[in-house]
Amino acid sequence: MSTDKKELKSWFSEGLKPTQEQFWEWIDSYYHKNESLSIHTVNGLENALLIKANKDASDFSPEDIESWKRILGVNDIPQNIATNDIRQQDGELISGTSYTKEQSDAKYYKKVDMGYFNSNYVLLADGTPKAAGDLGKNIANSSLTSVAGAGLTLGADWTVNTSGLKYSITGLNDVTNDATFTTFLSQNPAGIIGRSNGVKPFLNIPTIMSEAEKTAWKTSMNGGWTTNAMNVGLIYPSVVPKATNSNNLTFITLIGSNLNLNPSNFSIKIINSSGVVTETINNSRVTLVNANMISFSFNTQTYELGDYTIRLWNGVADYNTSVKLTVFDNSSANEVDISRNVWSRVTIGNLPFDNELVKTPNELNIGYDADLFNAAGQNDNVVLLAYYMQSFLSATDDFVIEGVITKVGTNYNPFGGAIGFGITTSPNDTLTSEKNSGAVTVGNNSAHYAYFTTGGYGGVNVGINDNMKFIISKKGNFATTSIYKDDGSFSVATNIIDNNQPTPVRFKIFATSFQYTTNATLGVKISSIRKL
Repeated sequence: MSTDKKELKSWFSEGLKPTQEQFWEWIDSYYHKNESLSIHTVNGLENALLIKANKDASDFSPEDIESWKRILGVNDIPQNIATNDIRQQDGELISGTSYTKEQSDAKYYKKVDMGYFNSNYVLLADGTPKAAGDLGKNIANSSLTSVAGAGLTLGADWTVNTSGLKYSITGLNDVTNDATFTTFLSQNPAGIIGRSNGVKPFLNIPTIMSEAEKTAWKTSMNGGWTTNAMNVGLIYPSVVPKATNSNNLTFITLIGSNLNLNPSNFSIKIINSSGVVTETINNSRVTLVNANMISFSFNTQTYELGDYTIRLWNGVADYNTSVKLTVFDNSSANEVDISRNVWSRVTIGNLPFDNELVKTPNELNIGYDADLFNAAGQNDNVVLLAYYMQSFLSATDDFVIEGVITKVGTNYNPFGGAIGFGITTSPNDTLTSEKNSGAVTVGNNSAHYAYFTTGGYGGVNVGINDNMKFIISKKGNFATTSIYKDDGSFSVATNIIDNNQPTPVRFKIFATSFQYTTNATLGVKISSIRKL
């Protein structure tokens, strides 16, 4: 029960003494602290809490949920809303979809060097951070350091794709004379650049050069002298005697192609049958005649008997001759007895000739008047007369004929006659052929002869009383005839002989005419004829 506050106050006015019933009624008009209040004691509370709500809203019906959402003004939470990592009371970690501020600062917010204009980093598309100050940097405006992100990073792979554009580096130091610069920049097919000592690229150059480029390069490297493949077709004489003392020099001539060697960079070596170098010819004894001929002298005293080849070096490459040089022993060769020799003489047009000064089996000295023959209506430069030795040799023999020219004498102004030497297999020579390019062909025999002149017309040019030596050698079907003076001048001719038949072989000397030549003399002496 409850009593109105105004009435309660009237019972306790000044001077009044409340009764027991009034005091109790005053007490009953209020709730004691230990009493529980009923929901009905609070005005309107029962209506406001018609819906009972637990802490986890587990008793909410779907209708209740929608009603609460409408009253609270909230809609459904979007599926892509960001959530943070949280840890539950039981310690279990639930991963969210976004970083907290602390996490983001720790991962992406970094301090950089003061050299950059701000301390912010930006996140690149691939997720890597980059200092904002580096944006727009390239090799042209970056500092080349070992700090990652500061332009070109040292110690890391790096690629520049020029896309076919021309990139240039100018103003470099000239280090031409600096001996410490010994390496080259080199590049592999993938475009990777490195350093090289140059050996591999240098060795690879010939594989990408044309034949014409190779020849031009080799020629340039050899001082402009040819480096084309050398070839020697003839060695004459091809058979030489073993020298009996150190003063006996043998003169050798090589004929072939591409023999114009560089005078400052060549060598000639004699190679024995075992491939060992027997001698390197002193270059002072070599005459580089022209692109097709080389002549040199050497001494065979210390040589073994047998076959040798000649090795040429042109400054770039070696060449070994396929034709051989044979050294034989004079003492073991079978010397031919020519004591029964009788000289045969032929004159042009059967003109009379009776000026034989000396005529022995092995020696012949004659004098003739060239003008007399020319006056008879003959042209210049034709064979006037010839002498033949008796045949002691056969085309199947290998042999060596050696001799000296004992007398040469002329009275010319200034034209002189040519005197030739050689061998022939023709029994009936006719004197009708002319001297041509350093050789004389007699009749239809096509035999070539070494010769000398007294008027500067090729061959060995001699003066009055000059003495010379000659040697004719034959091995197989190949014969060579050479005339030479001690000063190294020489004349050489070759002859191919059919050595399958025992055809007689004769030694022959002859004289040709030149206009205005008078009172010509010649002399020849056979030193020996040896069958090998």
